[in-house]
Amino acid sequence: MNVEAAHGRQPPRRDFYSPDRTASSLRASLTRTGRGSRRGPTIPCVPDFMPVVMSHGLAAIPVSVGLRRIFPSASFVGCGDYTVQHATDRASECEAGSLFAVIRGVHSNGLDYIPDAIAAGAQILLVDRPMAGVAARQCVVPDVRRAYSELCAAMYGYPSRHLALAGVTGTNGKTTIAWMIRAICQAAGKQTGLLGTVEYSDGAYDEPAVLTTPGCAALSTWLASMVRRE
Repeated sequence: MNVEAAHGRQPPRRDFYSPDRTASSLRASLTRTGRGSRRGPTIPCVPDFMPVVMSHGLAAIPVSVGLRRIFPSASFVGCGDYTVQHATDRASECEAGSLFAVIRGVHSNGLDYIPDAIAAGAQILLVDRPMAGVAARQCVVPDVRRAYSELCAAMYGYPSRHLALAGVTGTNGKTTIAWMIRAICQAAGKQTGLLGTVEYSDGAYDEPAVLTTPGCAALSTWLASMVRRE
């Protein structure tokens, strides 16, 4: 999987394609619109096809998980364990009881947003070292980004383990290849989703892409929705 989501490029205006288009028509359309140069699509293909009536929106529902079970070697400040029902790496998305993952980014540092996260209701912080003078519980792990990714996957039942995945990377033509792979899978009767520059799709519901590669929470949400669409 391409991991260049940090670029955060906004997608251009576009028309979405119907699932029954052939690989040749998709290739022609993508070449004509110049989408072949976009970055980093990921194409999950659910092995078995089951036609069902889909509701609008994503079909993924997170479950509560205990941090000690996922991170047995982690150390805790202010508690011995914590059951997470909502996790985010954005202070603006925190709510009562949230876990806030304090990730050090390229352009911003999660440390700067700890006060905002706590004010919004965050009860525990996922950090790589104990923080003094912080009015919140803390779960200390060696790598916050990796731990947050693991936590998001756990909250959605590790969806990637239940999907056949195809990742496309390279310099040019990734989006073209991704859409061709999806067309081939669909022609073979497979329920197929796609995450890339143009759109996020779980096979029944789609949205314009915000990032080429979704963040941890969004990635697990979309993959879990693909599993539930099966």
